[in-house]
Amino acid sequence: MLILEPALPGRNEYGFSDPTPAMARWRVIIVTFEELVAAIAEKTGEHPKQVEYLVRAWIRDGLLPKPKIVPIPGKRGTRGDYGEAAIIGYLAVKALRPKGKPLSLVFVEPDWGTIWARIKWFFEYGKWLEREFGFNIGQIDALQKANALPPPPPELAEKWDLLEKRPKRKPTVRRVRLNTETLARLIPIARGGKPDNILFNAGEKTPRELAEEAGEDVWKVYLEWKALHEIWKAVCKAETGMNPDRIDSRLGDVKAYLDGKEIWRLSQSKWAAEN
Repeated sequence: MLILEPALPGRNEYGFSDPTPAMARWRVIIVTFEELVAAIAEKTGEHPKQVEYLVRAWIRDGLLPKPKIVPIPGKRGTRGDYGEAAIIGYLAVKALRPKGKPLSLVFVEPDWGTIWARIKWFFEYGKWLEREFGFNIGQIDALQKANALPPPPPELAEKWDLLEKRPKRKPTVRRVRLNTETLARLIPIARGGKPDNILFNAGEKTPRELAEEAGEDVWKVYLEWKALHEIWKAVCKAETGMNPDRIDSRLGDVKAYLDGKEIWRLSQSKWAAEN
């Protein structure tokens, strides 16, 4: 059974009349399981039996939103009603499993000891340039870009040589695999169902604040935060057909941008959790 539901308000967010034609402000909602499977199969070209199997499995595993249980009109008993969130969620999960394999995110942890040692060296070098030549920060930046900075004094040059000769530390590689278990944990957060979760607004926190809140698992939190961004990108692509180049998650909402223009917002998404 198909029902119609208004999709857009009569006026936009600025209070002006929405010029969208009246018929375009209505959307068709898939409500039965069979209609959901048929709609997904038509959109993806997959066999309905395969779609049916995946939808049942992904609902069971928590990757897709559960249906609303409603009475069957004119009959005894109940049935599940499925909204467009299930279609969007299905397409997003598919995108996160290229060629049927879960996407993996890899992060190589920087050698912070070497990085901070070099920052300290450049700070001392900048102080020396200011003291000896009167250069300010802008002049130093310009000379550096032109590769025209004076050579450092012998003591600083020796320190730099020692830094260059330091043995390279084996990089620490951290991974998160977007398998069923990980997605089942992250998707409810990504849908906005748990806005107080540390991951949802991690972008608002400084690295120090995030480290203090996350304890020793700061890199796990960082990777899972990046995983949320991949989920939001996949949902944005499934819902709008556009692949964003930036995700911004702040102030309790998530926005996707393409070439600097906002193209998707979680609070206005049909996939978002109903709070």
